[in-house]
Amino acid sequence: MHKIIAKKAHTPGEKDIYLFHLTNERGVCVEIMNYGATIVSIGIPVNGIFKKIVLGYEKIEDYFSDNAYLGATIGRFANRISGAVFRMDGKIYQLDKNDGEHCNHGGFGGFHQKIFDFEILDNKLVMYAESPDGEAGFPGNVILTVSYSLSENNELIMDYTVTADRKTPVNITNHAYFNLSGEKDILGHQLKIESDTYLESDAQFLPTGRKLRIEENPGFDFRLFAEIGKNSLLKNEKMKGYNTYFIAREETSKLKKLATLCDERSGVSLEVHSTMPGIMIYTGDYLSGGHQPFSGISLEAHGFPDSPNRPEFPQSVVTPGRLWQETIIYHFFTDIHHR
Repeated sequence: MHKIIAKKAHTPGEKDIYLFHLTNERGVCVEIMNYGATIVSIGIPVNGIFKKIVLGYEKIEDYFSDNAYLGATIGRFANRISGAVFRMDGKIYQLDKNDGEHCNHGGFGGFHQKIFDFEILDNKLVMYAESPDGEAGFPGNVILTVSYSLSENNELIMDYTVTADRKTPVNITNHAYFNLSGEKDILGHQLKIESDTYLESDAQFLPTGRKLRIEENPGFDFRLFAEIGKNSLLKNEKMKGYNTYFIAREETSKLKKLATLCDERSGVSLEVHSTMPGIMIYTGDYLSGGHQPFSGISLEAHGFPDSPNRPEFPQSVVTPGRLWQETIIYHFFTDIHHR
């Protein structure tokens, strides 16, 4: 039977930070803290050896100065909003400029820096945080609920619910960086993406609005398993790795597989399932500090980037009286042949 154990880890101010251990009968252990509703570590037994497969920090304090969003819950709006501005219902909203001239991952006061309240309900860890009207420039008082549960089938299930008292854009995701091998980089990992199209982006990682066919761009072709490092050599870009949004093949809000990551050396693989319309693949090119470039890959299931400024994209908004609800599942395997 899976269980959850809570332990006080740090008290930076008025609210305590707790570290939660979610475990199941198969020996999988997930550590989550209520600062940023963050995944601190995921460990799975492989041939009798306990292997950690996500990047993290040894000290809680290191997360306070982290600028790579390691394991964090991202919002109000995951990814970039161009010019840190958008127009909605005839009104212009100016946002935090925390990525050059643009707003990224919710600005300076995103959910990744909030200490969440929490409770444990029916083997679920449920966390709550508020974002007041005007924070980072976004309209409306917003409440985000994030629940984590670990199944006996080695699924980490993340359910997101957002309510607001005004219409406002919202786009929530998890920003864990995976390394399934324990080696220095993830370029030897195999990746498969359930997508036939991706968004073209400019030098500042903003979508141009064009949807490109994967079959015409071999460097982005992960329709079958391909080695990340080898595929990247086929791209005609300055960037070595990927910071690319792939559109789900299934145009539905139902739960569906978006991507599979595996490492043949360790035998570990990961499937990402979500109700989201696509997935952002970021190979950690700009990781720094305690982690090196390409030492982890982020598989961010979320809505279309910059959608508030792209009316041709599917819109991700919450309105009074109507919930915004999405799910992300990380499903872990230790038998590479399951794929």
